Amino acid sequence: MPENVHLIAETATRRLSLIAQTNGMWRFVEHSHYEGDEYTGAYFAPTHESGLYESADAAERDARATLPWLRQS
Repeated sequence: MPENVHLIAETATRRLSLIAQTNGMWRFVEHSHYEGDEYTGAYFAPTHESGLYESADAAERDARATLPWLRQS
């Protein structure tokens, strides 16, 4: 199975994961950073999940078209 790929925003407040599925398809998930509080601390939580794509390249292309912070990089 191909390895997953991670892209991180320059400000380190968002990250994108390209995730390989066991059926050979790919998807992407955007996570955003939250400061949290004294109980949770800082953490990343999912803020966007895609559908399925035939390749990692196709998933990344759509992520770049969909997520504003990726269009700027």
